[in-house]
Amino acid sequence: TGDSKRTANAIARELCLPTDRVIAEALPNSKVDLVRQLQSEGKIVAMVGDGVNDSPALAQADVGISMGTGAEIANEAASMVLVSGRVAGTCTALNLSRVIFRRIQLNFLFSMVYNVLSIPLAAGVFFPIFHTRLPPTIAAVAMALSSVSVVCSSLALRLYKPPDVTSQGSSIFQKRLPRILRLRQQYTQVCQNTLESTTIDDEETIEFKINIV
Repeated sequence: TGDSKRTANAIARELCLPTDRVIAEALPNSKVDLVRQLQSEGKIVAMVGDGVNDSPALAQADVGISMGTGAEIANEAASMVLVSGRVAGTCTALNLSRVIFRRIQLNFLFSMVYNVLSIPLAAGVFFPIFHTRLPPTIAAVAMALSSVSVVCSSLALRLYKPPDVTSQGSSIFQKRLPRILRLRQQYTQVCQNTLESTTIDDEETIEFKINIV
């Protein structure tokens, strides 16, 4: 981010991110250099941004994702635009892309098996065994059904439900949230409950210090 370190670290704490993964006060060239560094390590890089300063990095990344509510130049440089402008839509977009790719693989596998079995049958390869041939009309109908089945399989994507990535109570979030952070949340809640039930005078100061090992 191009924001100050104080702001960046505050946002990182809200997202439960370690501070060593935060790069603050970054110029546009710095963002491009970081993307190139990751790419030189053999990694596929996705960059998410919404500002003019993000445009060079969006263009350099393997997948550039911009916010629909951001700058127009960022939308032009990105390969994907989240119309809603919600950052959580990035997780939905990545999940949807995996679902679509798996559906493509399934359709390809089904079509290959279908044709590998149907073409020899239509050509009469099994005639010496079954002493029967596949009529041309049935072969034409079978070919049409192959295309219809693939289309219906693709239309099943309309039943897709995006994952709930905004709820901290979701199972996905809890599985990926480190145990130390869950402990920190529990102790924070204990401190809040204690403060709410304690009467503090103006001249008194209560200090809570918790060490988690």
